[in-house]
Amino acid sequence: MLSALIFLATSGQTPVAVDPAPRPPLAVAVSEPELHNRTAEEPKIERSRIGAWYGWQILLSNGAADALAAVGFALWKTDRVTSLGFILAGMGGRHFGTLGIHGAHGEWGAGGSSMAVNALATIGGFNASVVAELDRCPDDPHPGLMALGYFGIVSAASAVDAGLYAFERDHGETRVSVVPMGTGAAIVGSF
Repeated sequence: MLSALIFLATSGQTPVAVDPAPRPPLAVAVSEPELHNRTAEEPKIERSRIGAWYGWQILLSNGAADALAAVGFALWKTDRVTSLGFILAGMGGRHFGTLGIHGAHGEWGAGGSSMAVNALATIGGFNASVVAELDRCPDDPHPGLMALGYFGIVSAASAVDAGLYAFERDHGETRVSVVPMGTGAAIVGSF
């Protein structure tokens, strides 16, 4: 090697750059197209498009509505008109409170489903509990037993609503978050 360099230096010829050894034709034919085809043919894995859970807001709203209904059941023996007003206000709070929460998160379909579940639960639960109690004791119905039947049914509806429907889904658009995060909850608010 040293003698070749001395020969080139003394002969006056300029050295020629030598390309590195080319890849064998088979390696080029197999590796490059295979690399391109592999990335094009691999199935794309869809990431979950389910975001934040806002079921706690549903549970708070339903809890406030149920508090109104509980006051109504407590007033049943003293003033039935006022009692019925509180119970109906609680039912309305369940229907429209959950619809508003789902709507604030952009989940109008879930809001409609929630409204249907709550309507069936509140109307069915109230009617079933009142009819059962009036049938059992028509002269002196016990509002506690009516309330027990009502709240048993609407609690199941709250669990279904908060557990199945209350998830933000990615709709591919930029939206303002309505879920308070960290210490910003005091500034942002609860809804």
